[in-house]
Amino acid sequence: MKRMLSHFTKRNPLINRNFALLWFGQTISQVGDTLFSTTLVLWIATLIAHGASWVPLAISGVLLAASLPSLLIQPLAGVYVDRWNKRQTMIRMDSIRMVLILFLMLLIGALPLPFIQSHHFSLFWQLSSIYITVILVTLRLGLSPAASRSEFT
Repeated sequence: MKRMLSHFTKRNPLINRNFALLWFGQTISQVGDTLFSTTLVLWIATLIAHGASWVPLAISGVLLAASLPSLLIQPLAGVYVDRWNKRQTMIRMDSIRMVLILFLMLLIGALPLPFIQSHHFSLFWQLSSIYITVILVTLRLGLSPAASRSEFT
């Protein structure tokens, strides 16, 4: 019995190349998600609503936009995600996240649009763009947790 247990304790979980790549990629993705959330909060607090009395309300809007889709969608999403190809689901969901964040950068003015100056966007437009992007990115996360915890098959 000890012999069998020692065999399992000596085995390195990252010895499987596919699992190691998945683990590394998901770690980078989690760090990116954390940086994205932190950046949005700091962006609202320091640039968009700097000095306004409603800064806490604007920041709590980001937290609310991130929480509600998780509560409403994730219980139902697992049923469908488990039936889909896990690798394709991960690739599609991360691609959707990339496009959403790129659109946010274009809408807010972080990337220049030809013939449109960034200062023409109203405060309402900037905050609603942030909230909608957070909701859609969170919905994307609701469709991929089961796929991101499994190995490529």
